[in-house]
Amino acid sequence: MRWLKHFTDVTTGTEMKSFLTEYGFDGYGKFWYIVEMIARNMRVNQAPSLSQEVEVWMNDLGMRRTSCINFLFDLQRYFKKESEWGQIQVVLQEPRDLKEDQYLLSRKDISKELLGSQKKDLIIVAIPKLKYLKDNYTKEKLRSVQS
Repeated sequence: MRWLKHFTDVTTGTEMKSFLTEYGFDGYGKFWYIVEMIARNMRVNQAPSLSQEVEVWMNDLGMRRTSCINFLFDLQRYFKKESEWGQIQVVLQEPRDLKEDQYLLSRKDISKELLGSQKKDLIIVAIPKLKYLKDNYTKEKLRSVQS
């Protein structure tokens, strides 16, 4: 997705106001960064989600492990089905052997030494409503694939 529709009154919703009270505009910026990362990685006929190692989320958001995990799960707590964003879903996946599951990594810059046979936690963040906020380029691309 090249761009997504951004609601101009997103900060007036009850969920976002509560979120802003707890996390401030630092959290608001991180929220939009996550939305942008998911939108950027969306593929045709794929659920709008992003799966990354906890350490990659920590690096991307500039947070320590516990704060990062709590922040991501708070997105799910604040943004429920009734919200403008629909239900944001967050899943912590059991540690897996990354040698067998390298395809789950969304980053190409992770060195092979880090992969080894280490077990890593993955966090998947999904924002299903993003599929309805596609730009015209992505909508046309989807139509051409379905034809």
